[in-house]
Amino acid sequence: MRHISILAILSLGLSISLSAQNYFSTLTYKENRSRLVSNFEFNDRHYNLGYQYFEATFENCIVISKIEVDGSVSFIKNIGTGNIGDPTVLTEGEKLYIASAIDSTVRISEFDKFFNNLQPLVSHGLPDIDENAVLSKMISSSQYIFLFGYERKNITGAKEDAFILRVDKSDLSKIKYKAIPPTLIRSKLHDAEWLNDSTIVVAALEQTDIIDFFLRLDIYDLELNKLNSTLTDIRISSNSAHDIEIVNEQIIVNQRFPYSALLSLDLEGNVNWELAIDNTFEAYESDRLSISKISIDSNKDIIVQGSANRVSDLYGFNGYIMKATNSGDLVWARQYLESVDNILLDTELKGWTETEDGYIFSGHNTYYPAVPTYNYAWILKTDFNGCISDTSCSDYQLVDTEEFSETAINAFDLLMNPVQDAIHINLKFTSNHIALIDSQGRIVYRQKDYPAGKHILDISNISSGIYFLRVDVAGEGNQIEQLVVEGNR
Repeated sequence: MRHISILAILSLGLSISLSAQNYFSTLTYKENRSRLVSNFEFNDRHYNLGYQYFEATFENCIVISKIEVDGSVSFIKNIGTGNIGDPTVLTEGEKLYIASAIDSTVRISEFDKFFNNLQPLVSHGLPDIDENAVLSKMISSSQYIFLFGYERKNITGAKEDAFILRVDKSDLSKIKYKAIPPTLIRSKLHDAEWLNDSTIVVAALEQTDIIDFFLRLDIYDLELNKLNSTLTDIRISSNSAHDIEIVNEQIIVNQRFPYSALLSLDLEGNVNWELAIDNTFEAYESDRLSISKISIDSNKDIIVQGSANRVSDLYGFNGYIMKATNSGDLVWARQYLESVDNILLDTELKGWTETEDGYIFSGHNTYYPAVPTYNYAWILKTDFNGCISDTSCSDYQLVDTEEFSETAINAFDLLMNPVQDAIHINLKFTSNHIALIDSQGRIVYRQKDYPAGKHILDISNISSGIYFLRVDVAGEGNQIEQLVVEGNR
């Protein structure tokens, strides 16, 4: 298993423009327990939303920080303290809304583009909630803000009811509460996305017994404040958060049973396609991927973030990011494993925004040197291929050739060897998967589904050296040839 040192990655992002440099930056370490919940773009700038835990006072503090051009952050706003769960954020033009839950109370604030309060922080006690409320999502219409969440109880077997809050934008003190009773034992409302001007798709986790869970997708009419229809129940067998996105009239959702996968559903709940992801990082001793966030970028590709279980460590998780097309093809996958003082950390990625030349991710790691545990938060800027640099990118290329036969065949002819910035190749079969592998066994270039015929493959960003060119043909076999790349950087 490969360990990336934090200092080595930090050296990649020093005092260079955000639009021109990628980086990895840690935000805090050991002083406080720091968690990043989300990224957001506001007034043409990128920000983090999260919180810190202070052991001296046993309080959480919600914090907004600006991401600077060198990957560092600057403190912007502290929004209250107390027993605060994960906050949620909503941006609308030059206005910003932050909401959080404290015990059985929900708090919401409105800010202008300079982070001045436009309305005083408003607290709402929720009826029929005895213990802790959890907020999962905030969306808005022209008149209202809608908050989605659920009640969390600490007693095993207690019911948990999802709820929707409707808050009047002109007066945040005007609120309407609606409980959504579970059809099974418990109901945890995790996400909601607009389907059209008046209806949304709601994702709620429901429990049938101690170990059996279903992800229930409903169509809900916010104007009429009623459930229109239930799309589907997906058995997931996991009491974990679930995210949904809507793109090209598809509902993209994560499945956790019998294996981890991205699912595309049509608007009637039928499966369009499935992308299994559990063994994506098998070569790096990671399996059983969980998905913490699904996003859609400006090209309508699907960006996935989550954690991959470390096979060698029952309770350890590596952070990963991946991109898939909205037709279900995996484009790339990257795994980021961090260690501090040679101690592995449990990594969770949650935040995402898109820049003009790449993506910004944020997350946090749990560190276990002793009791108590610590978290440190970090941000990661990559290009559109999920890479900090060419070196780090080649470490984590996708390896998925197990679907192909190892039978040696005559699949291609190399028209030049050595080469410089391009491979000239003649492919002899109709469907070819091409991989360029370096001397350490890392895939540094990959193309799928190439047709037969002569092609020129651009490798101008590949360093000089000795490589192996592998072409796999589904159902037939493969051919591997040594390739020398000369004259590149």
